[in-house]
Amino acid sequence: MSDGQKYQLILLDDSESDLAVLKLFSNKMGIEPIVSTSAEDVISKVTNSETPTLILSDISMPGMTGFEFLEKLKLESEHVFVIFVSGNQELEFPIRAMRLGAMDYLTKPVVYPVFEARIQKAIETIETKIELGLLKRQIFKGQSFEGFVGESDAIRNIFSMISKISSFDSSVLITGESGVGKEKVARSIHERSPRSKAEFVAVNCAALPENLMESELFGHVRGAFTGADKDSPGLFVTANNGTLFLDEVAELPLSLQAKLLRVLQEKEVRPVGGRKNVKVDVRILCATHQDLEKLVREGKFREDLYFRLNVIPVHIPPLRERKDDLKVLIPFLLGRLQDRWGIRKSLSEDALTYLKGHSFPGNIRQLENMLERAYILSSENIITRDLLENKNLSSTKRQLFQLDDQLPSLKEVELLYIQEILKRTETKDQAAQVLGIGRKTLYRKEFEIEDYFDPNGPPVL
Repeated sequence: MSDGQKYQLILLDDSESDLAVLKLFSNKMGIEPIVSTSAEDVISKVTNSETPTLILSDISMPGMTGFEFLEKLKLESEHVFVIFVSGNQELEFPIRAMRLGAMDYLTKPVVYPVFEARIQKAIETIETKIELGLLKRQIFKGQSFEGFVGESDAIRNIFSMISKISSFDSSVLITGESGVGKEKVARSIHERSPRSKAEFVAVNCAALPENLMESELFGHVRGAFTGADKDSPGLFVTANNGTLFLDEVAELPLSLQAKLLRVLQEKEVRPVGGRKNVKVDVRILCATHQDLEKLVREGKFREDLYFRLNVIPVHIPPLRERKDDLKVLIPFLLGRLQDRWGIRKSLSEDALTYLKGHSFPGNIRQLENMLERAYILSSENIITRDLLENKNLSSTKRQLFQLDDQLPSLKEVELLYIQEILKRTETKDQAAQVLGIGRKTLYRKEFEIEDYFDPNGPPVL
């Protein structure tokens, strides 16, 4: 196996002259093979080895036939792939070879163009299997493409797609419901691309005020508008030589869609108020949960821009359509919580059953939030179904409206809720995490609670 090879090639034949020809062809392809005349020796080499191995084997050999050799290999190693090379022209031989699981069948005498084409195809297949195997091992170690985890066929296809498209600069349109992990896929593409050492700039087009969107994307010069007291490069320039991820791209107004199209065509931007164009080298990745084709038909999205962005479409199915992913997603997300908080917790059987039956309209983001809330609020090391369903907090909310005959004020509801969360969590950090506020804000709210309620009176809840 030469330097840089992810696999090894073994040539097995009882004919020294045939081996010499196959070795010559292999060297011509830049491959340094292992040569053997003994099936037993080859089996000993690959048994218990994790190195992916492609074997070119004769069929008619003394001691052990090629078919017997393949059947024994299947019992010894799952990392071995066999191509038969035989002088037998009978049709039953290749049929039997394929039924036994051989990758291919070549007839002697082998000519170089055929050898090169078949071996190259086999190598590509093996490298794809290596990549998928690596991803599977990473998943069960709690790793994946930027936290994008799954083992369903749909997610495996996305993993494979990421590997294929990362090396190219074509535009990618990532579609799927909110919470499925569109940005994680975009980051994965960037991290595996030649642009990985440059910036990955993510912008949520839905979160940008329309009057500031052009300036944020394309930059502005000093004095371009009120408040523009200095030049600003804009996100395209910031992402130069890197990747710009436009999330919720459907929210771009038509005027900016035209400017984005020009950037894609001309590879340059003009800042607001500027007179000169600035060259940029940026890969564009976009995402949306909306149906862009429908928006094009309705005149709300430019057709020419849609075709520019949709060079490579990547669709992420909702979690409810790939429940198989839960068996790796749940341990992965719990593992991250355990790494953050240092406490090992697990799901009860009824909690796991509940999650398997949940529809998850909010997809992975909802699953993540449910697990985090239940993890923090659980007083034991077992997370129960009630915590996932949030029944206790729902009951607390109902109690808020039964304190007296009149509905409490909004301020009172807020403080009562914070007080209840403080009771149910072990630390201030956990309470702040559940409430979604900073620790300083939580301290200020505690003082408000003390001032608002009589500390010497009966419990509020």
